[in-house]
Amino acid sequence: MKRLTLFSLVFFFLIFSLESTALDFKLLQIKESGSKRDKLLFNMNHVREIIADFSTDTTLNIEFANLEDKVLARLGTLKKGEIKWRHKIDETDFLLVGFSGSDFPNVRDRISSSPEKPGFQIILSDSKTNTVVKSYEIYTSPFPDLKPTIKAPIKAAPGEDLTAGISVTVTNRGTADAGNFTVGFMLFQENETPIPLGTAVKDFTGDVIIKNGKEEPRLFAPGETVTVDLNEPIILPGQIKPGKYYLGVKADAGDQIKETDEENNLERSFILISVAEPKKITLTLPKTRIVYDPKTFALNVVQGDTILSDGKDWRKCRIMPYIYQIKHRTWENFHWEIDTVDKSVWRITGAKFCGKGGSDKEIRTKVLVRGGSKTTLPLEVVIELPETQLVYEPPENKFIITSFGDRISYPQLWQACNLESHLFQFKQVNWTTRFWEVNTFTQKVKLVTTGGKFCRSGGVAAILALPLEIEQ
Repeated sequence: MKRLTLFSLVFFFLIFSLESTALDFKLLQIKESGSKRDKLLFNMNHVREIIADFSTDTTLNIEFANLEDKVLARLGTLKKGEIKWRHKIDETDFLLVGFSGSDFPNVRDRISSSPEKPGFQIILSDSKTNTVVKSYEIYTSPFPDLKPTIKAPIKAAPGEDLTAGISVTVTNRGTADAGNFTVGFMLFQENETPIPLGTAVKDFTGDVIIKNGKEEPRLFAPGETVTVDLNEPIILPGQIKPGKYYLGVKADAGDQIKETDEENNLERSFILISVAEPKKITLTLPKTRIVYDPKTFALNVVQGDTILSDGKDWRKCRIMPYIYQIKHRTWENFHWEIDTVDKSVWRITGAKFCGKGGSDKEIRTKVLVRGGSKTTLPLEVVIELPETQLVYEPPENKFIITSFGDRISYPQLWQACNLESHLFQFKQVNWTTRFWEVNTFTQKVKLVTTGGKFCRSGGVAAILALPLEIEQ
């Protein structure tokens, strides 16, 4: 390593309080002592500034140490705000601090080879117990230190342009000027890879034409705060999944500036990304059917292997061994009539239920009959209802289930839970081990069974191939 010239080497240090959440950098000047072997000059005024905000009734030692807490030199003693120095003071108010012959080269060489983080600290320790009360890690100075702040919308939708609602400032908390730097924006969840959203470049070094010449290149001075102008829009991805996120801004995103602290360059603002609550959700249930036992009058409305209705809200009547009438309790002035021989279903109006006559209109659907004849009861009758739809209106918390335009279930028999603006759960009041989960953002419907609890996320779910329509 090249030998350092005496009297020519001047060091500047930033002192970082490990206990402070808002980093407070202070300058400590250290320089070669000239002909004094194994000694360095510490600026006493800077030492006073370092500990000026610390007060205690306990007598403390002011020590210079490495990061393993090995004390390399004791600078003085602090008692009731007054410092008693342990070394000679020269005519320029510098403390002549001596080191052991083995420590001095290491201290000097590490400062020279790694000026940003030489690996030393100032320690305040109890003079009686040697307990460390406060410590400051040393960073080389002069260096800038960029700290951003951000104000942004708390709520947003996928694909939304956030530019107008974002305000970013950056403060130089260091002791040296900063030049050009890049501000980067990103979106992230905890423990997830950030999604880049855009950048903004702040240019401080361009010349400005003024009267009689040019302004000197502009630099971002210590203690200065600037507002960052966005030079491109910050737009959320259109397909991003709704949820809780953080909108982050990073000063010096391109790592162009050497700083004392690179850990405080990121600031974040909470943002809830959601889609608007729909006006109407329509779920088509193509495999719905009525299963009827003419002998016991048992009737179930079934979708797949899920019972939508146990028949308690239906009336049934046997006209003949092969003619049956059924009527939902919400129907007025009409009922359905089933012919198990012709395997047909008719919508009857203008006649009393369980009576004859009236006007009929055929409902074109399949009727499956097991057994029976004109004189004997069938064992089972299945009426397919491929046009069944479950309609839910979130603003009114209202259910309607229809087939061929007629209601086939009481709305009071259904419950809905709105977990989020895009996530709903539906269940029939008699379901105890299952419910449907509808995601209006992904356009998917799931059947949750094992481990699921209504009105909560989780559980084992299977995707159902059910057509879904969303009206916003």
